[in-house]
Formats: sequence, C-alpha cells, structure tokens
Amino acid sequence: SRAPDAIRQAPNYVPYTLSSYDWDLDGYLLDGRDITVVDCGNVSAELNDPQEHYRRAEQAARKILSAGATLITLGGDHGIPIPVMRALEREEPITLVHIDAHIDWRDEINGVREGYSSPIRRASEMDWFGHIVQIGIRAPGSARAEEVQDARNYGADIITAYEMHEIGMAAVLERIPNGGPYYLTIDADGLDPTIMPGVMAQAPARGSSGLTPPPSCTSSTNIRVFGSTIWWSRPRARRCASSRANCNLVVSIAIRIR
Repeated sequence: SRAPDAIRQAPNYVPYTLSSYDWDLDGYLLDGRDITVVDCGNVSAELNDPQEHYRRAEQAARKILSAGATLITLGGDHGIPIPVMRALEREEPITLVHIDAHIDWRDEINGVREGYSSPIRRASEMDWFGHIVQIGIRAPGSARAEEVQDARNYGADIITAYEMHEIGMAAVLERIPNGGPYYLTIDADGLDPTIMPGVMAQAPARGSSGLTPPPSCTSSTNIRVFGSTIWWSRPRARRCASSRANCNLVVSIAIRIR
C-alpha cells in the first residue's frame, strides 16, 4: 500500500505540531508528557504471498509491543489490522473500539478469510478481545443479515452514525467500558467522505453524516491504549491532499490518547 508514505507526506506534518496549541486536540500534541515518537518504517510486502506479508507484520508488531511501546499502524487494505491484533495476545482482556462505516464481520469473501470485510470477525475469535464497540456504522456494505446477527450475538455494541449524531459523542463514550486496556482500529471510510474522500468505499449517510476527527479527542486522558490501526486509505483516490491531511489529524489524535 502507498497509504503510509502518503500520510507521512501530508502537508501539515511539520515540526510546529509539537510546539503550537492545537485546537483539534484542545492542547499540545504530546500534552507536555515525555513521549518519543519513532517511525519504524514499512513492513515489506510479498506480492506473491500475502500471508507472508501478514506474518512479517505480526512479527514486527510483537517486537514493538514487547518493548513497551504503543503501536500506531498505518495501512492499506482490510488485512492490515488482523496480524496486529494477533500480536496483542495477552491474558488481560482488551476492549476493541472500531470506527468504520461497515461492521466487517464477514467470515470470508471469495475464499479469503483474512482480508476484505473480515477484521472484526477475526478479532472476535481471539481470546484476548472482550467487549467490542463499533462506531459510525452506516450505508450498505458487504454485511448480510447473518453477519449483523453474528455481531449482535457476540455482544458487539453497534452505534450507527445516525445514533451517534443523535445522542452525542459524550453518550457514546459512556458506552465504552471503563478501565481498558483498549485497542482502537479506524477504517478511514468511517470518517465522513467530505473530509476523507481518498478511500476505497465511500459511505455517504442518508440524512446524516459520517464521523469527523475532533469528537474523538474528548476521550484523551486517563485511559490505557495498547495501540491503534488506521487503514483502508487509498492515496490515489479522490482529492488525496484532503485525505492525507485528515489521516494525519487522526494519527495526531492516536498519539495524544496514548
């Protein structure tokens, strides 16, 4: 995927983000804390064997997590979050917070079980994930009635974009269990297509809108986050500069809630 490098090249990725007051974050990026941000580069792809790519990604994620770091992963397709979530294996149950336009509970599509529309289904099969909260769901996707029922049977708390706008972000945050730890996974199409057009599956909402980055900042202190994944960004898609800039804002939020 070209997405990670495109996000790095976003026009607002400049040193003053560390020293200037950020109104989207209501403060400074690192909030005065002693935090070192390290760009670990890309995991090289194996075009003839996607599974090898995933094995490399899991190995890299495990190494970073074992150092006690908080991992922020930038990726392309739906296969990206799955090896990272495997690398989170531990005894302590993790609350999965998923921002997306789609629920991603397909078991397989065209025989592929670790790719398009399956990340949350795979997470539900991992013993170290407990409560799942899915925020921003809207529009048609690949899910059928049976996937929706499977998600509900698991106990996933599905909060549609319409419900979120109706009840407000504060009420949404109240539905996320206290205490953590948390893993935040963000499909870029969960954000409104007016600010995140560069995705594979734009999801305009009927009579409402998708999510925008700033509300996520309201939960930025006193929480324990193991990591986050930002994926499904398509750098060559529509109005890419806007998409890169807003991906960069989401990365900033992920750093802030560390």
